[in-house]
Amino acid sequence: MRTVARWFMHVVPLGVLALVGVGCGGSSDDEAAEVASTASSVTVAGPPAFVADARAITFGNKNLAAASDRELLRLGMVMCDGLGIEDLGYRRVVQRLVRSEARPTTAEATAFVRSAVRNLCPAHASCAAV
Repeated sequence: MRTVARWFMHVVPLGVLALVGVGCGGSSDDEAAEVASTASSVTVAGPPAFVADARAITFGNKNLAAASDRELLRLGMVMCDGLGIEDLGYRRVVQRLVRSEARPTTAEATAFVRSAVRNLCPAHASCAAV
């Protein structure tokens, strides 16, 4: 789907912004506490669950339900890459989605990132309140 592909090209810079290091910087103590309280409930369901979640999420002016599985998985992995960039952090990944061409609400962007973490990159659960 061309629209999703164009949106993807606007989000890709998340992974290129600051290839300074790997980690989940930018998290506050409040975020860490929230993550610690929810980490035990995280279950890894994998890519099929992420694709199903992404298709069900309303996402601003983009129709993710019409995107291919491959496009959706690529978008999810961009979120994971963004969380892996030092000092970017969960909140900033969500903020960048909200400011993207798609214009999702904060709740929509949060749901998308949470699903990516839960299903595609559970190693970043310490970076995000999942």
